[in-house]
Amino acid sequence: MKDIDKYRGCLIGGAAGDALGYEVEFLDESAIFSRFGERGITEYALRDGVAQISDDTQMTCITTCPLQFFLILWYNNKYSMCILKNG
Repeated sequence: MKDIDKYRGCLIGGAAGDALGYEVEFLDESAIFSRFGERGITEYALRDGVAQISDDTQMTCITTCPLQFFLILWYNNKYSMCILKNG
């Protein structure tokens, strides 16, 4: 399932980027440098040991979960059977 792994990798990468930028999402450049130094944010800002994600990642996951399910069915040649049983 190479393609499925690529799609999931994209989702994980998006979530990782979202978590990295979560702490600075609404800050302007000067506020970021003031708070995190001249290099800006360079690591996750953890809360209780967990990196936070925004509603952007949550909505992406909610939207793509059914798509992942049907891609797996399609990959395993079971998509048409699913339609016939439920349609």
